[in-house]
Amino acid sequence: MTPVRLVTMQRLASLLLFAGLSGTATAAINGLGVEPMRLELEGLPGQSKTASFVIDAPPSDEQNPVRGRILVRLADWSLDEDASVSYHEPGTLPASAARWITYSPSDFGVSSGQRRAVRVTAEIPLGTLPGVYTAALFVEERSPSESVSSGEYRFLFRFRYVVTVYVVVPPVTRQGELVNIELQEAEGGSRRLVASLKNIGRSEEHTSDPVTATSRMPSSA
Repeated sequence: MTPVRLVTMQRLASLLLFAGLSGTATAAINGLGVEPMRLELEGLPGQSKTASFVIDAPPSDEQNPVRGRILVRLADWSLDEDASVSYHEPGTLPASAARWITYSPSDFGVSSGQRRAVRVTAEIPLGTLPGVYTAALFVEERSPSESVSSGEYRFLFRFRYVVTVYVVVPPVTRQGELVNIELQEAEGGSRRLVASLKNIGRSEEHTSDPVTATSRMPSSA
Protein backbone atom coordinates (compact mmCIF):
# COMPACT_ATOMS: atom_id res chain seq x y z
CA MET A 1 0.00 0.00 0.00
CA THR A 2 1.43 3.38 -1.00
CA PRO A 3 1.14 5.83 1.92
CA VAL A 4 -2.03 7.94 1.62
CA ARG A 5 -1.93 11.49 2.96
CA LEU A 6 -4.91 13.50 4.18
CA VAL A 7 -4.87 17.26 4.73
CA THR A 8 -5.95 17.07 8.37
CA MET A 9 -6.74 14.42 10.95
CA GLN A 10 -10.24 15.85 11.34
CA ARG A 11 -11.13 14.64 7.85
CA LEU A 12 -12.79 11.30 8.53
CA ALA A 13 -13.64 10.03 5.06
CA SER A 14 -11.95 10.07 1.67
CA LEU A 15 -14.09 10.26 -1.49
CA LEU A 16 -13.12 7.95 -4.33
CA LEU A 17 -14.47 8.37 -7.86
CA PHE A 18 -14.52 5.44 -10.27
CA ALA A 19 -15.64 5.47 -13.89
CA GLY A 20 -16.83 2.29 -15.60
CA LEU A 21 -19.43 1.03 -18.03
CA SER A 22 -23.14 1.31 -17.32
CA GLY A 23 -26.06 3.63 -17.74
CA THR A 24 -28.65 2.35 -15.30
CA ALA A 25 -29.17 3.59 -11.76
CA THR A 26 -28.41 0.94 -9.13
CA ALA A 27 -28.61 0.75 -5.38
CA ALA A 28 -25.45 1.99 -3.66
CA ILE A 29 -24.04 2.60 -0.21
CA ASN A 30 -24.01 6.28 0.64
CA GLY A 31 -24.68 8.42 3.68
CA LEU A 32 -23.57 5.75 6.14
CA GLY A 33 -23.03 6.72 9.77
CA VAL A 34 -20.05 5.29 11.70
CA GLU A 35 -19.89 5.77 15.49
CA PRO A 36 -17.60 6.16 17.30
CA MET A 37 -14.81 7.11 14.92
CA ARG A 38 -12.20 6.60 17.64
CA LEU A 39 -11.62 3.56 19.86
CA GLU A 40 -9.33 3.45 22.90
CA LEU A 41 -8.44 0.09 24.44
CA GLU A 42 -6.39 0.12 27.63
CA GLY A 43 -4.84 -3.00 29.11
CA LEU A 44 -1.73 -4.63 30.51
CA PRO A 45 0.53 -7.08 28.64
CA GLY A 46 -1.18 -10.46 28.39
CA GLN A 47 -4.68 -8.99 28.55
CA SER A 48 -7.39 -8.90 25.89
CA LYS A 49 -9.58 -5.82 25.46
CA THR A 50 -12.63 -5.42 23.22
CA ALA A 51 -14.62 -2.43 21.96
CA SER A 52 -17.00 -1.93 19.05
CA PHE A 53 -18.27 0.61 16.57
CA VAL A 54 -21.64 0.75 14.79
CA ILE A 55 -22.42 1.28 11.11
CA ASP A 56 -25.82 2.89 10.45
CA ALA A 57 -27.45 2.73 7.02
CA PRO A 58 -29.93 5.56 6.35
CA PRO A 59 -33.63 4.80 5.81
CA SER A 60 -34.80 3.70 2.38
CA ASP A 61 -35.26 6.25 -0.36
CA GLU A 62 -37.03 5.37 -3.63
CA GLN A 63 -34.44 7.21 -5.70
CA ASN A 64 -31.39 6.33 -3.59
CA PRO A 65 -31.85 2.92 -1.93
CA VAL A 66 -29.00 1.61 0.21
CA ARG A 67 -27.83 -1.90 -0.63
CA GLY A 68 -24.37 -3.39 -0.91
CA ARG A 69 -21.46 -5.01 0.89
CA ILE A 70 -19.08 -3.46 3.39
CA LEU A 71 -15.41 -4.37 3.78
CA VAL A 72 -13.41 -3.62 6.92
CA ARG A 73 -9.61 -3.77 6.75
CA LEU A 74 -6.64 -2.79 8.89
CA ALA A 75 -3.99 -0.14 8.27
CA ASP A 76 -1.28 1.76 10.11
CA TRP A 77 -1.24 5.54 10.34
CA SER A 78 1.20 8.27 11.30
CA LEU A 79 0.75 11.95 12.11
CA ASP A 80 3.20 14.38 10.54
CA GLU A 81 4.38 17.73 11.93
CA ASP A 82 1.97 19.62 9.66
CA ALA A 83 -0.95 17.60 11.14
CA SER A 84 -1.43 15.56 7.95
CA VAL A 85 -2.12 11.84 8.28
CA SER A 86 -0.39 9.10 6.28
CA TYR A 87 -1.75 5.56 6.00
CA HIS A 88 0.49 2.51 5.57
CA GLU A 89 0.38 -1.27 5.35
CA PRO A 90 -0.73 -2.79 8.70
CA GLY A 91 2.05 -3.80 11.06
CA THR A 92 4.79 -1.77 9.35
CA LEU A 93 5.23 1.11 11.82
CA PRO A 94 7.18 0.83 15.10
CA ALA A 95 4.19 1.73 17.31
CA SER A 96 1.66 -0.33 15.33
CA ALA A 97 -1.06 -2.23 17.17
CA ALA A 98 -2.34 -3.84 13.96
CA ARG A 99 -0.64 -7.18 14.65
CA TRP A 100 -2.62 -7.53 17.90
CA ILE A 101 -6.04 -6.65 16.50
CA THR A 102 -8.81 -8.91 15.29
CA TYR A 103 -12.27 -7.73 14.22
CA SER A 104 -15.57 -9.24 13.19
CA PRO A 105 -17.40 -9.13 10.87
CA SER A 106 -14.99 -8.03 8.15
CA ASP A 107 -17.23 -8.50 5.10
CA PHE A 108 -21.02 -8.13 5.34
CA GLY A 109 -24.10 -6.88 3.56
CA VAL A 110 -25.99 -3.76 4.54
CA SER A 111 -29.30 -2.28 3.40
CA SER A 112 -31.54 0.67 4.21
CA GLY A 113 -32.30 1.17 7.91
CA GLN A 114 -29.85 -1.46 9.21
CA ARG A 115 -27.40 -1.12 12.10
CA ARG A 116 -24.36 -3.40 12.14
CA ALA A 117 -21.83 -3.59 14.98
CA VAL A 118 -18.17 -4.46 14.40
CA ARG A 119 -16.29 -5.90 17.40
CA VAL A 120 -12.61 -5.00 17.70
CA THR A 121 -10.32 -6.97 20.05
CA ALA A 122 -6.69 -6.23 20.96
CA GLU A 123 -4.58 -9.09 22.36
CA ILE A 124 -1.68 -7.29 24.04
CA PRO A 125 1.43 -9.51 23.94
CA LEU A 126 3.41 -10.31 27.06
CA GLY A 127 6.49 -8.15 27.35
CA THR A 128 4.93 -5.13 25.61
CA LEU A 129 6.50 -1.90 26.89
CA PRO A 130 4.26 0.87 28.29
CA GLY A 131 3.07 3.34 25.70
CA VAL A 132 0.41 4.11 23.13
CA TYR A 133 0.09 1.92 20.05
CA THR A 134 -2.10 2.74 17.08
CA ALA A 135 -3.95 1.27 14.10
CA ALA A 136 -6.80 2.22 11.77
CA LEU A 137 -9.80 0.38 10.36
CA PHE A 138 -11.02 1.33 6.91
CA VAL A 139 -14.77 0.92 6.36
CA GLU A 140 -15.51 0.90 2.64
CA GLU A 141 -17.88 -0.46 0.01
CA ARG A 142 -17.05 -3.52 -2.07
CA SER A 143 -17.25 -2.61 -5.75
CA PRO A 144 -20.45 -3.97 -7.36
CA SER A 145 -20.08 -6.61 -10.06
CA GLU A 146 -23.18 -6.03 -12.19
CA SER A 147 -22.80 -6.61 -15.93
CA VAL A 148 -22.88 -3.55 -18.18
CA SER A 149 -23.98 -2.80 -21.71
CA SER A 150 -21.55 -1.70 -24.39
CA GLY A 151 -21.49 2.04 -24.99
CA GLU A 152 -23.00 2.99 -21.62
CA TYR A 153 -21.24 4.60 -18.67
CA ARG A 154 -21.38 4.26 -14.93
CA PHE A 155 -20.11 6.78 -12.39
CA LEU A 156 -19.79 5.23 -8.96
CA PHE A 157 -19.00 7.28 -5.86
CA ARG A 158 -17.47 5.31 -2.98
CA PHE A 159 -16.94 6.59 0.53
CA ARG A 160 -14.20 5.26 2.79
CA TYR A 161 -14.43 5.94 6.52
CA VAL A 162 -11.56 5.60 8.97
CA VAL A 163 -11.94 4.42 12.57
CA THR A 164 -8.82 5.32 14.57
CA VAL A 165 -7.69 2.79 17.18
CA TYR A 166 -5.47 3.50 20.21
CA VAL A 167 -4.15 0.69 22.40
CA VAL A 168 -2.84 2.13 25.69
CA VAL A 169 -0.45 0.03 27.78
CA PRO A 170 -0.02 1.70 31.20
CA PRO A 171 1.63 3.38 32.89
CA VAL A 172 1.67 6.34 30.50
CA THR A 173 2.28 10.01 31.18
CA ARG A 174 -0.24 12.51 29.82
CA GLN A 175 1.43 15.91 29.61
CA GLY A 176 1.15 18.73 27.08
CA GLU A 177 3.01 22.02 26.93
CA LEU A 178 2.03 25.34 25.35
CA VAL A 179 5.25 26.42 23.63
CA ASN A 180 4.10 29.47 21.69
CA ILE A 181 1.09 31.68 21.01
CA GLU A 182 0.89 34.52 18.53
CA LEU A 183 -1.56 36.77 16.71
CA GLN A 184 -1.31 36.48 12.92
CA GLU A 185 -2.77 38.60 10.14
CA ALA A 186 -5.40 36.81 8.08
CA GLU A 187 -7.31 37.57 4.88
CA GLY A 188 -9.75 40.46 4.84
CA GLY A 189 -7.94 42.38 7.59
CA SER A 190 -8.90 39.88 10.28
CA ARG A 191 -6.53 38.23 12.71
CA ARG A 192 -6.21 34.74 14.11
CA LEU A 193 -4.72 33.44 17.32
CA VAL A 194 -2.32 30.54 16.65
CA ALA A 195 -1.19 28.31 19.53
CA SER A 196 1.64 25.78 19.25
CA LEU A 197 1.38 22.76 21.53
CA LYS A 198 3.97 20.08 22.27
CA ASN A 199 3.22 16.61 23.59
CA ILE A 200 5.97 15.82 26.10
CA GLY A 201 4.20 12.82 27.64
CA ARG A 202 3.82 9.22 26.49
CA SER A 203 0.15 9.33 25.49
CA GLU A 204 -2.02 10.99 22.87
CA GLU A 205 -3.27 14.47 23.72
CA HIS A 206 -6.57 16.08 22.68
CA THR A 207 -7.06 19.82 23.20
CA SER A 208 -10.44 20.80 24.60
CA ASP A 209 -9.88 23.74 26.98
CA PRO A 210 -11.37 27.12 25.96
CA VAL A 211 -9.07 30.05 25.15
CA THR A 212 -9.95 33.66 25.98
CA ALA A 213 -8.21 36.58 24.24
CA THR A 214 -8.40 40.04 25.83
CA SER A 215 -7.37 43.27 24.06
CA ARG A 216 -5.72 45.87 26.29
CA MET A 217 -5.56 49.15 24.36
CA PRO A 218 -3.51 52.03 25.81
CA SER A 219 -5.69 54.78 27.29
CA SER A 220 -5.70 58.14 25.48
CA ALA A 221 -4.47 61.29 27.21
